[in-house]
Amino acid sequence: MSKIMLLAGLSVILVGCLGMPFVVVRGVVPPNSFALGERFVVYGADRDRVEVEPYDGMFRSLYFVVEDRDVEIYDFVVTYDNGQRERYDARLVFNHGVRSRYFALRGDSRHIRDIEFRYRTLGPWADDRAHVAVYGVR
Repeated sequence: MSKIMLLAGLSVILVGCLGMPFVVVRGVVPPNSFALGERFVVYGADRDRVEVEPYDGMFRSLYFVVEDRDVEIYDFVVTYDNGQRERYDARLVFNHGVRSRYFALRGDSRHIRDIEFRYRTLGPWADDRAHVAVYGVR
């Protein structure tokens, strides 16, 4: 195991032990993941929605990937194809280039219509927009 992987694993364990609600992990997109959608979010606090294109398949969980600048996601709401909505209070803090932990969808595998999230970009206002992508896991 490389020193970097060991340190990354220890930092995730340490943050989890401290009870912090913003655990994020570095890493590559897992092979069973599918891009559900993405948004380029503006500076400041706002709300945005990722519309999920029609697809063949259902998902058990999802996660976020943030690039280009730091972002804090306060919470998000998943709307399923049947109109049911599920809210996650998730206080995620991202340094660009990391992905969140997995968020299990309640119940069996589900078809997702959209994901709405409230966020705040971090850092100097002169920086460019952040790229937020959402992935589903089968």
